[in-house]
Amino acid sequence: MAASHDQAIAVRESGCQRAFGAGVFCTCLMKSLPVAWSFPDYIFITTRSKEENGYADMPPDMKQAYDMVAPIRNRCVNQAAR
Repeated sequence: MAASHDQAIAVRESGCQRAFGAGVFCTCLMKSLPVAWSFPDYIFITTRSKEENGYADMPPDMKQAYDMVAPIRNRCVNQAAR
């Protein structure tokens, strides 16, 4: 199980690195992002509104994972800026 989780993180981090080229940010983001979200999901969440993403129709556990994304992004941006 740990190997597949690590592989999933590596795949997500690779996409982040290709898009942003920011190692510290991408490592932080991909290790912290809820498993429910892929890197493309992260892009949709951060670049579109809750309405556009169908937030109102999400089950409670997905809403909880969705709501974690912006604080994680902010923490990782701050960490990368140090």
